[in-house]
Amino acid sequence: MQQNYSYTKIKCLFKGYAGKVFLIEKRSENDPPNKQTGSLVLKRYYRKASDPENHTNLIEYKLLTSLQHPNIVNIIDAFTEQYEYKKYLCLTMEYMAPLHQIIGNLKDHQLYIFKEICQAVSYLHSNNTLHRDIKPSNIFVTTQGRVKLGDFGISTQIRQSMTPQTCTKNYRAPELFFGLKEYDHSIDVWSLGCTLIELFTGKMLFNGNSEIEIMSQMAELLGSVNEQNWEGVSQLPMFLEFVYDKQPLLEKVIGRLPIQVQSLLIKILQLNPKARLKINEILSIQRTIIYCTEYFKRQTNELNLNYYMNFDYSKFESQTPEKAIFQEKITNTILVNLDKDIIFQVPKTRKPVQIRWDRIPQDNGISFLILTRLPDKYQYNLQRISNTESSELDSDFMLRKILKGVVQFSFIVELRNSF
Repeated sequence: MQQNYSYTKIKCLFKGYAGKVFLIEKRSENDPPNKQTGSLVLKRYYRKASDPENHTNLIEYKLLTSLQHPNIVNIIDAFTEQYEYKKYLCLTMEYMAPLHQIIGNLKDHQLYIFKEICQAVSYLHSNNTLHRDIKPSNIFVTTQGRVKLGDFGISTQIRQSMTPQTCTKNYRAPELFFGLKEYDHSIDVWSLGCTLIELFTGKMLFNGNSEIEIMSQMAELLGSVNEQNWEGVSQLPMFLEFVYDKQPLLEKVIGRLPIQVQSLLIKILQLNPKARLKINEILSIQRTIIYCTEYFKRQTNELNLNYYMNFDYSKFESQTPEKAIFQEKITNTILVNLDKDIIFQVPKTRKPVQIRWDRIPQDNGISFLILTRLPDKYQYNLQRISNTESSELDSDFMLRKILKGVVQFSFIVELRNSF
């Protein structure tokens, strides 16, 4: 596999047993050396290419290249690469903010997010594919308000016998705990139900540390599992009977959620997989109540910018070329993504501020209005920055004007010793 683009590493975001994930700048081989032509993407270094356990990464690669849908993460490039004296399988894919990192800031849009993921799952199921690890950390949001499902490392096509040791245990369906190997689409539906509750509450429905603890929580919320409500369950290889003789607590737990959400959850979180709603039934229920608002698109734009521009410059000396390049790249990204009515929450500042950007087209270029609100004083500081050619806008000047008298060396990114 040959790579189709050139890449510049910016930051390592994750290191784990399975590999590493880097934030990188992607540039086409034919692009001119223009600093604004590149785009930020992810590069995932998987397990060594010759490793026999690398099959899960190949599964993800094959699935992502064969499954094309607006609600599924796009793969940009795939190749093998030498890194630290080892040969790795590398995938590059579009960069988006993980839902679990921004979930608390997406109030009032939970059903829209859920519908988008259901559309991805419906597409998978129609192609005889199970995701097998649906959860908020595997869901991503673009700057345009598009929600996408990712991480297909343990996905599979439905076959006669499959391993029950799959899916993160907090989102795992009860039939998997009981050792069922001939499971179907209903395991993904169960995970969707757990995810839907978390979208509204911000907390996992089943937060036990062990499988036994989670199965006990299932009994408390949904009642005992037996032959009366699930025919054949006692014959499953790892069946354990949890007797709970009190009123199940699910309706109490979800009692403050919207009525339509309560009704949906009760039909999804059925212990018996045959009693659960099918994915297309879930979508048909939602179609009349869910749509994407322009406010949601603006909100996700803001959250994405805050998330992926939160780089740590502490490892770089103030005068290094690398730091200057990163600063300029981030500033250019801010300018490119300016959108009316976007409000940025600036973290870790001495004065809590919100900055509203208004981009005003002019015949001779672009003028930027920067409205800075200081909540503690309820005052507004209005600055106007104009330039005859937007492409020649001085990034350092722009940042100095933003920072001057408002923020002490912190604006979305930390710019230590820069000014």
